[in-house]
Amino acid sequence: LSARFAISFREQEIDASWTDPYFMDTNITVGADLFATTTDYTSESGYKQQSFGGTVRGGYDVIDYLHQTWRYTLRSDRVSDISAGAPLYIQEQQGSATTSLIGQDLTYDRRDNRLDPTTGYFWQWSSDYAGLGGTVKFIRNVVLGSYYYPIADQWTAAIRGEGGYIDALGEQVRITDKFFLGGDNFIGFRTSGVGPRDIDSKDAVGGLKYFVVTPELSYPIGLPKEFGIVGKAFTQIGTLVDKDTDLAGISSADSPLIRVSVGVGLGWKSPFGPIRVNVAYPVVRDPHDIKELFRFSFGTRF
Repeated sequence: LSARFAISFREQEIDASWTDPYFMDTNITVGADLFATTTDYTSESGYKQQSFGGTVRGGYDVIDYLHQTWRYTLRSDRVSDISAGAPLYIQEQQGSATTSLIGQDLTYDRRDNRLDPTTGYFWQWSSDYAGLGGTVKFIRNVVLGSYYYPIADQWTAAIRGEGGYIDALGEQVRITDKFFLGGDNFIGFRTSGVGPRDIDSKDAVGGLKYFVVTPELSYPIGLPKEFGIVGKAFTQIGTLVDKDTDLAGISSADSPLIRVSVGVGLGWKSPFGPIRVNVAYPVVRDPHDIKELFRFSFGTRF
């Protein structure tokens, strides 16, 4: 049983979670989550979002290392405080929408460590169907994968990749359900700094299709191994597009150009979890993208 809350200028969040890893003395995991968040997207997309709801989930091992999870989520998303200069596409979404969603995650994990892997590989396929009631309908698929290879002591080569696609089933995808690229998932660009945006207001409007590939090298920097600090050198390649959506009232910058960034950083296995400090520069970008030189991040990504 766990509960947490976070308060910042940009986001306020509270979550409660319960998990039974051996339900009724079996190898089936069951759990439930409740959440409520308020996020300020004014600087990226010209609106604020309030979300609350819950999820029930169950999972089991199909075979060794292969795990299946099923989940049902009921949530309400409210778009409010829209900026006066926001595009019509965003202004039309003022108000609340209800999502009733069933989803699954199929995961195969052969890494030696989930937080700081040095060898092995991982992949995951997640799919969601929204439309079991509610006011929102879509099908969404996301695939993740990573491979790690030890070159020498404290030297690890890795490649990670992810991609996703969402289909609105004949309707328009709401901005609250779209993919956004930049920040932690594409270093060298600001949060939501890559992909479709309104040219006049500069507001990001999200996309329906994306991919990112990240080759990375971890290496020692001369400090004692016990400190848990290593150097990172990486490049990221990817894009985000929204070609299937008719964005009302938008003169949209929606380029299929493949973006590329390169960077270096430091990773620290802190007592509170992995911490990264990165400096990156986009060597290939669309003129409407928004770049970001420095990025601090907490936690790990698959």
